Amino acid sequence: IEGALRASEQQFRTLFEAMDEGYCVIEPIFDEDGVAADYRYLIANPALEEQTGLSNVVGKTALELMPTHELGWIEA
Repeated sequence: IEGALRASEQQFRTLFEAMDEGYCVIEPIFDEDGVAADYRYLIANPALEEQTGLSNVVGKTALELMPTHELGWIEA
């Protein structure tokens, strides 16, 4: 099972890194009232960084990278 899991992970990584479309997985960050206030990038492929002009996004928040980011996008 571990071998199959490693192979599956490698296939995912290969596809993820080679995609032409920008793609990321984010984690919402909520304020004390439960309202979406920001989000953190958990993973991102090279195309996302190329298409957005952002760099080293993983682990950072949207507002950290783009302080003027429209809050409507965060709420969505």
